[in-house]
Amino acid sequence: MTIYTVQNRATGEIVHAYTADGPDHSATYPYDTYNHIPKPVVTTPPVRLLSKLEYLRRFEQAERIGIRTAATSSPVLADYLQLLDMAEDVNLDHPDVAAALTALTAAGLLAEGRAAEILA
Repeated sequence: MTIYTVQNRATGEIVHAYTADGPDHSATYPYDTYNHIPKPVVTTPPVRLLSKLEYLRRFEQAERIGIRTAATSSPVLADYLQLLDMAEDVNLDHPDVAAALTALTAAGLLAEGRAAEILA
């Protein structure tokens, strides 16, 4: 069902609202005098949360080992792993996750396309 507002075309005033499957033409609010404006439906996409273990299991074992090894000499990777360790869960849509995967790819620790697979 959609919510419609009825607007007087001459004055711009909202004079009525109703819920229906489609615009409801009536003698009270004819189309030639009134606009029947559907209210847009706003949906919020669900947050894609994983436990840390579920997230890390999306990486291959060799990738996880390579990331941990590289983190011993890279403050950026060490920071990423520390934040990951402190997190309760991982939001796949958070900009930090995308940035980390981009950095891992740029460092050669993930093959091209792996970031998209991990986020899927």
